[in-house]
Amino acid sequence: MKRQTISFLLAAFLTVLLLTSCKSLEGEQELEIDNEQEETEDQKVEDIIFHSASKESETPGEAVQEQYEVVFSDEESEFPEASSVLHETGVEDRSIVSIRSPEGENNYSVFLYEREEVWEIRGSVRIDANEGESFTDSEGLTLPMEDYRTTHLQLDDSESDMWTFVNDQKVVNVTTFEEFPLRQEAEEVELAEGRKGFVQEDSYGHTSIYYYDRGKVVVVSGTLTEREAIDLAESLPPVSSVDFPKQ
Repeated sequence: MKRQTISFLLAAFLTVLLLTSCKSLEGEQELEIDNEQEETEDQKVEDIIFHSASKESETPGEAVQEQYEVVFSDEESEFPEASSVLHETGVEDRSIVSIRSPEGENNYSVFLYEREEVWEIRGSVRIDANEGESFTDSEGLTLPMEDYRTTHLQLDDSESDMWTFVNDQKVVNVTTFEEFPLRQEAEEVELAEGRKGFVQEDSYGHTSIYYYDRGKVVVVSGTLTEREAIDLAESLPPVSSVDFPKQ
């Protein structure tokens, strides 16, 4: 009788041990799967490749969808989609285009374009709205955001400068070009200090404004309403100011 009791207890103990081991193995397997999923969702950017635009791209907003390739650490790559393009500001044969980059939800890329035979990228910046130093002091600028991150692009020829301001909702660009003739039609508005500005709306529903100032063409663009664009333009100091675009 005692021997039967001991055998029964031993069998019960082995059964419990076996079940516990199985559950532990199942738990480890689930944990490994979860880790693999997290790694897949958080791929790092390995490279950015710029391609030549085709003649079929009629606008820079179309061109960027075939020119800008983001390569990830898993060797997969993505191009911007049409829905990624936020605004497209054209001034004669030059253009400023902002997109939400395939790099991530709050990653922006902004491009300076110039058209020759096709739309060519002359310069670009990448900026993450959630990384890097954040500012709340607009330093005299009437920005449509309470806090922002910023970056600056200066082309080697010194003919173009662009300052970009972003948060997770908006992107704003202040760009200067060496003066060139403005022939395209646009609504004329009066700015502060007697400056004459020209307002236009792009096909994405956003407004830009441009004007002459001391041998430069200044362009205010981004995901802006007409009021936001005019207010920002009026807050800009003379382009010859040492701290331009800040006061």
